[in-house]
Amino acid sequence: MKQEIATKADPRLRGTNLKKRSCTICATDFETSHSHKKYCSPICANKANEKSKQTFYEKNKTQNLLSAARWAKENPEKVREAKQKYAEKTRDKAKEYREATKDTRAEYKKQNRHKFIAYQAKRRIKTKEIYSEFDSFVAEEAYILSSLRKQTGVLWHVDHILPISLGGKHFAENLQVIPALLNLKKGAKHTSKYIWSDFFK
Repeated sequence: MKQEIATKADPRLRGTNLKKRSCTICATDFETSHSHKKYCSPICANKANEKSKQTFYEKNKTQNLLSAARWAKENPEKVREAKQKYAEKTRDKAKEYREATKDTRAEYKKQNRHKFIAYQAKRRIKTKEIYSEFDSFVAEEAYILSSLRKQTGVLWHVDHILPISLGGKHFAENLQVIPALLNLKKGAKHTSKYIWSDFFK
């Protein structure tokens, strides 16, 4: 139906110099007297506009993210207000989603326990620091390694060399994977990287 309407010339254009064109969105042929017209209908024009916006966003993604982060930092009250409004607006949908995906999320958590632990550990850090991709990568790899080493029959922990309680960060250089017994013996003491001989002192 759309193609039949599009291929017919507009009665108001009779007697004018019509040119046959092909819509750049849906490839439907249509006739027009405008040399710059590329779309057969307002629907296709809107689709092209959305596509153009998406292309512009992807091309300037980094700049847009930095700009958004800068605005959020300068307008914390507006950000908090927007989050509260969004939470209230989507509360019912969020509840339905949690109920519908309860089993799936539980299974994912079970299969990716190291990721969950890494995420929780970062949340527990008292100081707000900006972590690099390398820090996040090392943290995740450390928790994966500690999980794999449990197959030896020995419990392993991801230890903070400078404890979080003493201001330690979740940075790559502050993490080490050590046996749980060593970590528990160390407690919240600030030491250099642990070695086996320390356990027997």
